[in-house]
Amino acid sequence: MARPKKRVCLEDGLKLDLNKIVRDGFGPNSNGQVAFRTQWYSGGRDPIASARMLIEQHEEDRATLRILFSGRLEQRVELIAQTRHFGGYQWYARCPVTDRNCYVLWRPPGADRFCSRHAWGKQVAYSTQFETKFKRAITAREKVKDRLIGDLDRRECDLPPKPKWMRWRTYERLAAKYCFQQNAIDQCIANYLKLS
Repeated sequence: MARPKKRVCLEDGLKLDLNKIVRDGFGPNSNGQVAFRTQWYSGGRDPIASARMLIEQHEEDRATLRILFSGRLEQRVELIAQTRHFGGYQWYARCPVTDRNCYVLWRPPGADRFCSRHAWGKQVAYSTQFETKFKRAITAREKVKDRLIGDLDRRECDLPPKPKWMRWRTYERLAAKYCFQQNAIDQCIANYLKLS
């Protein structure tokens, strides 16, 4: 049975994914400053929020992210780079509350700043935590199916074939996950039919 929705759903708020910012080319660089605008959407075409971002690099492995919401809110987040084994850097945001390194900062509805998931504690939950066991299994199965289908046409098949670019070991792991979720769905249906 699903939990009653007493906590705030994280996905209903704003998500700041540092990996996506860096991947889109707005990450800290040697130029010193990077300014860009970002918008958040919730299902529809119209943005639910927009902000101006400014990244100022102080040292090779230190930077500051300033978040400006139309002049009324400013938040500064420290960015830290750590070296990788095979060269390059991995950028992290330092949570202003827990002081932990993280990739993603969240601002749930009603909050006035971005923090890590751990900072919000039991006040928030992910959307899947409000779903029934049956619905969670369907959601997990469809995520696996979406990853396997990738750019292929969406077809009505059970387990999609292995994409050309995917390793067999990865495919077998995803196939096992798919089968596990399908068994959970079948078990929920069987339990429901027994009760009827």
